[in-house]
Amino acid sequence: MALPKSTFVMGIVTLGLFGVAIYETAGKKGGAADRRHLDDDDYDDEDLEDNDLEVDDDDESLEEYRSFEAERERRRAEEAEQTERELAKKKAGLRALVGAEVAMPGPLFAGIALDDTSTSIAASERLAEFSRATSFSVDLGTGDKHDRFSISPDEYASYAERDELCGELNTLLGTTWGSAYLDDDGAALWTNKVTRVRARFKARTSCELVFERYDEPATWLGTSGTSTVPLSWLGKPKKVVEDAVGSAESGGVIEWTAHGVGAGREATSLTATIENGKVTRIAAQTFATRPTREALAEHLRRTLGTPKVDETSGDLRLAWPARRLTVLLAENGAVVVTIGAP
Repeated sequence: MALPKSTFVMGIVTLGLFGVAIYETAGKKGGAADRRHLDDDDYDDEDLEDNDLEVDDDDESLEEYRSFEAERERRRAEEAEQTERELAKKKAGLRALVGAEVAMPGPLFAGIALDDTSTSIAASERLAEFSRATSFSVDLGTGDKHDRFSISPDEYASYAERDELCGELNTLLGTTWGSAYLDDDGAALWTNKVTRVRARFKARTSCELVFERYDEPATWLGTSGTSTVPLSWLGKPKKVVEDAVGSAESGGVIEWTAHGVGAGREATSLTATIENGKVTRIAAQTFATRPTREALAEHLRRTLGTPKVDETSGDLRLAWPARRLTVLLAENGAVVVTIGAP
């Protein structure tokens, strides 16, 4: 049976509408996809802009850091140069300590004499300025008497600076005065037989330079009343000792210090024992180098005769019983003298 014409017409219309729907749907999907693509592109552009800003910020920070480091290095270099200049100035100042003659104090001590009791205002100011300029302190001795010029680094000097200055002073002493005698304590010693001044420098630990007067063995111990350790004072009234040494009796003794003997590291400590107003015993002690101890023993043998000798303990003990004199010359450098009662 043939289909009506209207049926074909409805089929065609339906297909057409269906096709339009498919087209619009496809178009919409394609548009959404395109829009998403554009949105993604827009997002990527924003990311790129943000990344560009971050890179610019990093470059600026890096440049600031480099500038800061360069400035810090410049300041460090300037400080190092300033420190080096100050240290060089301090080293040059040490030359004022060392005189041209062996074992003699330098121009820093002009107008200040060993064993003197006065210091001019100009000399005091000069010493104070030296201490400020070099980081070394200066001590002129005990009490009112300038019996010992002692120079050592100031307590506030840094270890590195102290080491530099001590090395410079050590070199300066050797260059100016020549070879030294090294004592049992490891210190360098120089003596001047004409002026009877000795210098001692211990570079290690203390870094101390000391100038002091000393006596030769012949004048240090003898029968003369002017000897440093006088045998003739035994039995004398205490006033003889008090007037000579400027010290009064206290507790039955009179104590004083005097020059050391030869090349050594200490002054001589003396004690006179007083009984019934008279000297019954004199004891003296100091330290001296081996050559000085040998010279003292030879001097005593020559002037007092052959002594009784005792070397059983490793030390050398010399005795003159008739003179009530005993002299101990110890291996450690000690020189101990006893006159009178033991």
